[in-house]
Amino acid sequence: MINQAILLCAGRGSRLGINTENKPKPLTDVNGDTILENSIKNLIEFGVNRLVIVVGYKNEMIEKVLKEYEDTVDIVVINNKEWDVTNNLYSLYLARQYLKNETLLIEGDIFFDSKILKQVDMEEKNLLLASPLNELMEGAFVTAQNNKVTGFYSTKSNEHHNIDDPLKTLNIYKLSNDLCVYVKTELEKAVSQNKVNIYYETIFKKALKEGFSFEISKVEPELWMEIDDQYDLSLSEYIFSKTPHEQLKSQHGGYWRYPITDHALIYNFHFPPQELKNKMIDRFDNLLLNYPSSSKYFVKHLSKFLKVSEEQLLIANGVSEIIKVLPRIISGKVVLTRPSFNEYFNCFSNEQIINFDILEQNNFELDKEGLISTIKSANAKALVLITPDNPTGKLINKTDIIDIYEETEQIGTNIIVDESFLDFSSKANETFLNELDKYPRIIVLKSMSKTFGIGGIRLGYAATANKELLENLYSEIPIWNINGFAEEFILNLPRYFKEYSKSCNLVRQETDELVDNLSDIKQLKVFSTDSNFILCKIKDCLINSNDFAEKLLINHSIYIKECSGKEMIDSEYFFRVSSRTAKENKELVSAIHYEIQKVAEQREVLI
Repeated sequence: MINQAILLCAGRGSRLGINTENKPKPLTDVNGDTILENSIKNLIEFGVNRLVIVVGYKNEMIEKVLKEYEDTVDIVVINNKEWDVTNNLYSLYLARQYLKNETLLIEGDIFFDSKILKQVDMEEKNLLLASPLNELMEGAFVTAQNNKVTGFYSTKSNEHHNIDDPLKTLNIYKLSNDLCVYVKTELEKAVSQNKVNIYYETIFKKALKEGFSFEISKVEPELWMEIDDQYDLSLSEYIFSKTPHEQLKSQHGGYWRYPITDHALIYNFHFPPQELKNKMIDRFDNLLLNYPSSSKYFVKHLSKFLKVSEEQLLIANGVSEIIKVLPRIISGKVVLTRPSFNEYFNCFSNEQIINFDILEQNNFELDKEGLISTIKSANAKALVLITPDNPTGKLINKTDIIDIYEETEQIGTNIIVDESFLDFSSKANETFLNELDKYPRIIVLKSMSKTFGIGGIRLGYAATANKELLENLYSEIPIWNINGFAEEFILNLPRYFKEYSKSCNLVRQETDELVDNLSDIKQLKVFSTDSNFILCKIKDCLINSNDFAEKLLINHSIYIKECSGKEMIDSEYFFRVSSRTAKENKELVSAIHYEIQKVAEQREVLI
């Protein structure tokens, strides 16, 4: 029976910056609960009778918190007055008299789910909890064979890069009585030699060599977090959030850091090729240090890839940078189709916008004649068309756009054609990039982040034969609007044209397969798509899309885009999913089918 736990809480946690200026690291707050109190509550629930807590930096603050738990559990406080010049080995040394029988040893910077302690075996043996080491983790890690530790290491030595299947320790250990006796002796020996600024894992490493065995219990990484800096704290706030879905919706990106699969944002998982990535990795130091050229200087390299005159091109920090300045160069009424990309609605004023609805009853196909009539009635100065559209995935036929262009010749309407997803379509050749001179009132906008798989770099461009409009755009955009990584990507891009085309074809195949598999789910209405995302509607008002998306996130760690914020009838029952890899797409379909089937069965029971 494990009756006690030793918590090492002496350090300041200087890497947490302002968070620990006025309080010790264990009192760092994670969604309303401190690291220390999270540990105490979980240990009390586990059945521990005594807590031995080594304090140091601002010890009085921790002791004040501990008073609230004195009636619930026996608490022993030990003050490490040398906390600023010693390491965790010395803190454990100060608590050495309590190293007896079976003892839990826990670091004071671990925030964890109570489920973890259920994995602590009650048998008389040494045990450590560990998770697969990933790129976001650092500190002590181990190697193992048959669930037994074969070596103790640290990421500081970079040895993990050359080791297969390293496991990050949670810094939660169960020590047998025999190991406690050994550790106590080694602690006293180390302190007598003034080795007070090292880690206690040094002793565990020696114990392993001298015949002690450590078993491993593997833990899901989303059940715990070692909080050493602001980065860790940020991850913790998501992992232990009571409303994770709402948090993701408010972030609009950065999801890769969390233990989820993102089917909301739009990617090309087959480009760039590894060769191009490696070139950028090799040049990382220079790209980070040095200023990039002005975008006007290297636009010629994008020009060669697109086969568009550089005099007709503008490069931007994502197409959203261009969208934001449109109201400053376009006056008068602007016709926007809906549902569509919300950023266009956000940038123009309500007084400027004329809405034209594309209806589900028409399978979200564009009513060309109705749109032309709306443009003429409003004497609109601009029209925005997204092809394929977002979120419907519907392509607007090029011939229809040309008809609209010709019908609006007299009133001179500029037509903004957003082709951000066109390369994912089987009709990618319907671009206007090759006919800009023929249609000078057309402005092609394109985000490269999606189809080129470079969301983190952020690139986009505008292309038009309208020199005045292009000059006006340039006047609104900073001279250094593109970072060095984006410049390097564009400089290397022309030689990878074939690889890019091949990657888009593969995305098309995988998306078509995903559409077919989703269409087999009878509770969904699945719309055909010309992009790599798919619009779905939950039939019979079974459940609203926000609640459904939340179920997928909580139960399957899958994030999808619920469309209640889109301007469309019954928007609260629509959601959009993007295609990832074939394997991930299968897991998505399985999760959606399971959750929607469960909802349907629950409704039948109620009826």
